[in-house]
Amino acid sequence: MSLVDHLRLLIFVTVAWIAFVIIGLPNYYQDWPFRKLLYFCVFVYFLVGFFILMMTKKYEGYFLRRALWVAFYITVPLMIYDIIYVDLIRHEPFDLLNRFWYLSVFYIVPWIQAPLIYFFLVSGSLRKRNWIILSMISLVLAVILYNFWGTFEGGFFDYMSSYPERNITMLDSALRLSILGTVISVAVLSMYRFIKLLVRW
Repeated sequence: MSLVDHLRLLIFVTVAWIAFVIIGLPNYYQDWPFRKLLYFCVFVYFLVGFFILMMTKKYEGYFLRRALWVAFYITVPLMIYDIIYVDLIRHEPFDLLNRFWYLSVFYIVPWIQAPLIYFFLVSGSLRKRNWIILSMISLVLAVILYNFWGTFEGGFFDYMSSYPERNITMLDSALRLSILGTVISVAVLSMYRFIKLLVRW
């Protein structure tokens, strides 16, 4: 990428981070009800994936490199901004495992989304049968993960389990939900590709 592309990406994510901070005022989402914050994170999850796709798809031949650069700018600069804002400006402990789980999960998720989006962009030559197989495998995996990790009503994947040996951090819980969402996204996108090829045929 050119220097202009790097600056454009940095400016864009900086503006997005400022908007994120404004939405979370006055306590940077600490006073939001848990369920509301969770739904907001699900929305941001898909928004981040859409942003990576839009910033990548026009760079044919450089899809993976571009996707990884976008993931870098979504994570590294924003983590630095968060540290400055929370630790130096607000003078609060920057607890990434529990208190600020909704920040730390998005330092990781874009690095999962970027390779998948790259695969989606370069996989147009796959046959219909391969897409339906991938979709079915993803759906089965989603069901297995959901049943293995628990249900939302059961305590958001056991982060508040009544059994201490099963307790995990809220970051672990959020990452589990992100992985589940990613698997479901792969299933949906695979089915979309299959239907698109079927209609074209």
